[in-house]
Amino acid sequence: MANDLFVTAAATVGAMAVGRTLPKGDPKTDYYIKVGYLASQVASLALYGIIVLKIKKQNDKTVVKIIKPKPKPAPGTAAAEKNGTVTNEKDETLKDAADTSDVEVTTTTARDYDLQAVKGEVRSTLVSAALYLGVLYLYLGFNRPLFTQTIKTIAYMLLQSKQARIHLWGEKPVGDLARPFKDGRKAALAKLKAAIFGGAKPVKKAGEKKSE
Repeated sequence: MANDLFVTAAATVGAMAVGRTLPKGDPKTDYYIKVGYLASQVASLALYGIIVLKIKKQNDKTVVKIIKPKPKPAPGTAAAEKNGTVTNEKDETLKDAADTSDVEVTTTTARDYDLQAVKGEVRSTLVSAALYLGVLYLYLGFNRPLFTQTIKTIAYMLLQSKQARIHLWGEKPVGDLARPFKDGRKAALAKLKAAIFGGAKPVKKAGEKKSE
């Protein structure tokens, strides 16, 4: 996952660098950029269609438990008093650490979970296409973002999409691919910082004297 993130980031930076060299206002260049962008989006949607067919064919009935925190009731309400919520002078909500009523657990199947995940990715693809093609290109006349987004779309489908990695490239749903999927952005950012800065520096304890 971390290597895939670095490759995708490198591909994006490279695409941005190449995009800066593209001539502005050249009809031929604009045409090829537009065609390339549309082709990448159509290919992406086609791959999602193949993924949906594979998910339905596999019909995985493995139970997936999804644990989500319940929304906290507003301080001073009847629900807050019922849940034993106490608010101090700084409006900080205090709860019993042993109380497990602050989470809700829902169950689904791997099939339904994956279909919902694909649906969300397709929605994001369509929204992105409307933004880049409709606003940035047609309305504002920018072609460089289209070129960069073309490379990002290809890199995402090849390396980062969890559904593509499981159902197209045959990776097992373990680790960062285990359902329910975790938001890997924080973990990836931490790995990126560790790779750049070499990890966190040791914290000096209070009263510790500097050795000579």
